[in-house]
Amino acid sequence: MCIYMFNSLINKLIKPIIDSTINKSKRTKFLKAFTLVELIVVIVILAILSTIAFIAFFDYNKSARDSVRVSDIGLLSKSFEISRI
Repeated sequence: MCIYMFNSLINKLIKPIIDSTINKSKRTKFLKAFTLVELIVVIVILAILSTIAFIAFFDYNKSARDSVRVSDIGLLSKSFEISRI
């Protein structure tokens, strides 16, 4: 008997709150969406950042290749010096 009264009390108090939040979320569902302009701005910003990152990565690759070449030339010159002796 007490459980029934407790369940009916919860249904009377909690159910209207839950129903009102569901209806409110349905009404504000469209207000939470992004506009097309906001999405385009984000895509443009990401494109600019990725371009900057790509350029920086390309420069690091180039400097790494240059340092490998310098190292190879140094090793070749040392091997020539050793072979002369």
